[in-house]
Amino acid sequence: MKTVKIELHNDFHATSITLRVKQDNGGRLSWSQVQRAERILCGIDGCQCSGLVGERPVATEAHGPRDIRIYRHQPART
Repeated sequence: MKTVKIELHNDFHATSITLRVKQDNGGRLSWSQVQRAERILCGIDGCQCSGLVGERPVATEAHGPRDIRIYRHQPART
């Protein structure tokens, strides 16, 4: 399966993360990717700065429990 690198940002905390997402699964993130992104982008309990995985501006949406998908992203710098 082909993967693509994407970069998510949190402009409030000035943090970013690069993730590899499989191209053929509709931008779905694995649960471990969701948890890692939350921890790195905004690990503060109760903070209201961001979207589902700690990103700001919001770039993800929920399609069910543990089904988080990227709908807007910035390609990672190579």
